Amino acid sequence: MFAEKRKILLSLLLLSISVFSGCDNSLLAQKTPGEVARVNGSPITLKQLNAMRDSMLTSQGGEQMLALEAVRQSYGRQLANLIVQELVIQQLGKKNMGVTPEELAAEEALVRADYNQEDFERFLLEESIDLETWREMLLRRVSMNKFLATQIRPQVEITPEEAEHYYIIHQSEFELPERYGFMRFSGAGKDGVGGAAKRYQQIFSVTDVRENYPEVQLHTVRMAKERLAPEFISALEKLKVGQISPVFAYGGEYVVLLLTSREAGTLMNRAEAFPLIENMLLEEKMQGVFSEWLEKTLSKADISVSAHLITKNPADQPVSQP
Repeated sequence: MFAEKRKILLSLLLLSISVFSGCDNSLLAQKTPGEVARVNGSPITLKQLNAMRDSMLTSQGGEQMLALEAVRQSYGRQLANLIVQELVIQQLGKKNMGVTPEELAAEEALVRADYNQEDFERFLLEESIDLETWREMLLRRVSMNKFLATQIRPQVEITPEEAEHYYIIHQSEFELPERYGFMRFSGAGKDGVGGAAKRYQQIFSVTDVRENYPEVQLHTVRMAKERLAPEFISALEKLKVGQISPVFAYGGEYVVLLLTSREAGTLMNRAEAFPLIENMLLEEKMQGVFSEWLEKTLSKADISVSAHLITKNPADQPVSQP
């Protein structure tokens, strides 16, 4: 779903240019301690900004040492995300469609279902996020999803003609590659691996092979030819279905392959391709509608930002995906 795969780089770029430029209303005189921005009078705090930035750094695998200007840009990008979310929350509120306590509680229950209480508390501790801040971040995510579903999606229509046109001019995207299906026998002993493969070739019983050759690993594989190691391709190309390869060394162990199927490359038919095409076109059009809404909303918004977060070269500021 688009709500789960949002790609609003254009929108955030527009936001960054509008907000982080040297316009008259870009400098914030703080009314409350820790305030880094205001959006139509609603404050965004340093605590919120740190939580957003920390969550992004965690998802990206940590942070390298950053120069001062890079740190400023990093905070600026996450502040842009927060401002977008704040505008969305305000828009839902104007339409009396804000996320209800019941909706938020239901979403929290879904997240918590993946953890026991102890693991969830450990997760918050490891992320250095208190429960109140986590719930606020959850509210922002749920609000964005609700906004996209109720305000943006209804404005988008995908016609069968559009899907057909896309399929015709992008057929290379729907080519299914040649695939091999095979059994992989591997282990430290050359004789054991070879014996296990021959045993399976005779009786086709995984259970029997595992009982008689416990030191050998068996794996059923079905994979595109282009994703296989050259050694595997070389072995499989010489086999007919049901045949086994000679024992060969690979990755510090011995391996035998038994070919179970060979599927020629084909073109995905329309019935299979159209749902994928509709999703791609839907995402593209929703991005466009959202960008238009955001640009229009920004032109009317009263946004003030801390001078410390305004970059020296706003036009060069990179924008990250939320």
